[in-house]
Amino acid sequence: MDATLCNPVLLRLIIAYQHGWWPDSRGFRDDPLIFASSNLKEQVAAFGDRFAPWLARHGLDGVIDLMQLYPPLAPCIALHAAATGNRPLGAAAIAASSRFSYWAELMGNTALLHGHYDLFKADGIRVSVQAALQSGNEALVRRLYAERPQDVADNIEAAIQSGHLPIVRFLHEETDVLQTVDVLELAAKHGHYNMVVYLAGEGYDGDFCLLDYPAADGRLDILQFLHEVLPDKRLESALVAAARRGHGHIVAYLLANGTSSTKALELAAKHGHLDCCQQLLAYERTAHPTRVLPVSVMVAAVTGGNNAIIELLHPVQIWPHEYMDTCARLGRLDLVASLHNPGYFTCSKAAMDGAATNGHLAVVQFLKDHRVEGCSTSAIDGAAGNGHMDVVVFLHGHCNGNASSYALAWAAMGGHDLVVRYLHNVMKAPVLDDAPERAARGGHLKAVRYLHEEGLGQWTSRVMDLAAASGNCDLVAFLHTHRSEGCSAAAMNGAVEHGHLEVVRYLHEVAGMTCSESAVRSAIQRGHASLLRYLDASGVDLLEHAKARSPPAKKQRTSTYGHVPS
Repeated sequence: MDATLCNPVLLRLIIAYQHGWWPDSRGFRDDPLIFASSNLKEQVAAFGDRFAPWLARHGLDGVIDLMQLYPPLAPCIALHAAATGNRPLGAAAIAASSRFSYWAELMGNTALLHGHYDLFKADGIRVSVQAALQSGNEALVRRLYAERPQDVADNIEAAIQSGHLPIVRFLHEETDVLQTVDVLELAAKHGHYNMVVYLAGEGYDGDFCLLDYPAADGRLDILQFLHEVLPDKRLESALVAAARRGHGHIVAYLLANGTSSTKALELAAKHGHLDCCQQLLAYERTAHPTRVLPVSVMVAAVTGGNNAIIELLHPVQIWPHEYMDTCARLGRLDLVASLHNPGYFTCSKAAMDGAATNGHLAVVQFLKDHRVEGCSTSAIDGAAGNGHMDVVVFLHGHCNGNASSYALAWAAMGGHDLVVRYLHNVMKAPVLDDAPERAARGGHLKAVRYLHEEGLGQWTSRVMDLAAASGNCDLVAFLHTHRSEGCSAAAMNGAVEHGHLEVVRYLHEVAGMTCSESAVRSAIQRGHASLLRYLDASGVDLLEHAKARSPPAKKQRTSTYGHVPS
């Protein structure tokens, strides 16, 4: 105690803590930015919203005290400083951390992203090549290319995606790195018209689906330009892409250039684009008046649920059984009845199977009363798996429906314990060996309890392993108490990896289990803050686990940021 009181820094912090300084700052202990592993730009901005009012109240001295009390905040504060251009704050954060080298590049990337790189470049920050290419800072890109040409070549997409034509012009005119990727395709994909014009003018080409990108994005300007300068590129797939997205003006342009596609009509129908359907159908009827459209077009229309499109396509031809089958599967009793009444539309067993699986009892009853196709075991199996008890009872009582061994297994997997009971007690349905595992995987205690009470299925340690991974602590406790199979190390590791704190606490304190290094690393990477605090309090050395050798991560070319180290 005497040594503590003789230390002026510790004494000042203790006094500040006792006078209410820490309660004002308590929320930062578990700040989401500390555990961020993605979307760091948004996370830094959100941290700034929380931190700026606190900074205004306490000033730079308060920040220094805060970082001394809780060092993991130093990189968060540094990123806020980089984003806002606050160099004194950034310098304080750098000085407060002994691990600056771990996050120097994150700070540099953030400063570069917000236009403050020059303020901090003397402080030892670094920037990634990807961030430099995205920034539009040509001078910086030139310097990095001189130092790391291969890194620049590996991150060309970042330059194209950001649309900085001067950087692309430099890379084309003074380097050869653009020869390694399909830069024209990337420029078209990201919608940069001027870059597309420049690259096409310099002789760059693309593959046969080059026009799909502007067609899908509704960029008629890019599409027209590329079609004019590269007339060999395929138009049919571009039409499909435009119809899927509902770009009627693109569809009109492509039809005027002599291309057509029933696949385009199918996708336009599925996604509810009436204007595109009208254009495509009119062209199809004119260009191919005797062609029979595939039933997939009508199925897509019913699936999409746009009644105007259904009415447009219905009278085109006599559609085969898949039409009524789809109507039944989607519960469209109105359409099923209207198709049945004329007498010339057909259906198959799939109609009742699909209606039953999706719980459309009224459709099932209509088909039972008015049609003769009947159903297969898939009807009860599907209804059971989705928990449609009323349908299961109706099929069993009125259609002589039988269940396969999958019915009870699927019902257990969905946690439908009442259906499981009916299938076993009333229908005497067969049981798959892995039914307990299926129920445990979903964390379904009632289903697992019933299977246990009736002695159904095969029981192994894997049941409890799966229960732990599901996060249902009550289920884990039930299995630990009522079954003798126990569990393997996978139970604890799975619970840790998925952040299931209550399960981890139970397995550790009741079953005496510990977790592996890889599980802890996974929890760190996923940012399970509450779980990590518990592991730390339980004596797990998080720092050693984090530093333990692990397989190298796959290179991410689409994200500038990664996990924020403390």
